[in-house]
Amino acid sequence: VVVAATVVVAATVVVAATVVVAATVVVEATGVVVGAACVVVRAAGVVVSPSPPNKGLEGVVAGAAGDVVGAAGVVVGATGVVVGAAGVVVGAVGVVVGVAGVVVGAVGVVVGTVGVVVRAVGVVVGAEDVAVGAEGVVLGAEGVVVGAVGVVVGAAGVVVGAVGVVVGAAGVVVGAVGVVVGAVGVVVGVAGVVVGAVGVVVGAVGVVVGAAGVVVGAVGVVVVGLTPVVEETVDVVDAE
Repeated sequence: VVVAATVVVAATVVVAATVVVAATVVVEATGVVVGAACVVVRAAGVVVSPSPPNKGLEGVVAGAAGDVVGAAGVVVGATGVVVGAAGVVVGAVGVVVGVAGVVVGAVGVVVGTVGVVVRAVGVVVGAEDVAVGAEGVVLGAEGVVVGAVGVVVGAAGVVVGAVGVVVGAAGVVVGAVGVVVGAVGVVVGVAGVVVGAVGVVVGAVGVVVGAAGVVVGAVGVVVVGLTPVVEETVDVVDAE
């Protein structure tokens, strides 16, 4: 809402109930706006022009529930306070600091580029979807998680935790039961533990050590690298 003689259209900025038009800045109870030439404070119906401005600077306004200092659209107050470029907000709930969409606050706080969030649960720090927190915390590239349950550290699918923990490339697991260490299918654990290539097992019953089929255990233990070869004698008949 702007009084007559101050209505101009261009680079309109709206904050809460505040309306800004071209060379006019309006300051409401919750949301101050700073324009170029004329600054309006609706709280008391006061209009402040550049000479002299409210705080000595052109277009600077000081209101009851919010001060404005800076270029057009730069707002500083309690609720919906803005500091910096258009859309940059700094306050309690939904506070923004930096470029458009960058938020810094308590719940759903964002710090950095768009989509970068920092908070308690599901906190994000860094690029998009990169989170840092307690449960489901993420650190690094997309899908890289670091936390308690299902924590991931490294590339996508690399998990580090208690049960079913993974460390390394996709499918590489390090834990208690059925723990895997190495390439896909390489397991190191208790019963049925595997170490080496596919089929190479080291455990208690039916333990295998070496190439495929090479077994070292208690009953029927075999320690062989190759299958025995039986040579056959062939008689050569002289044609003569």
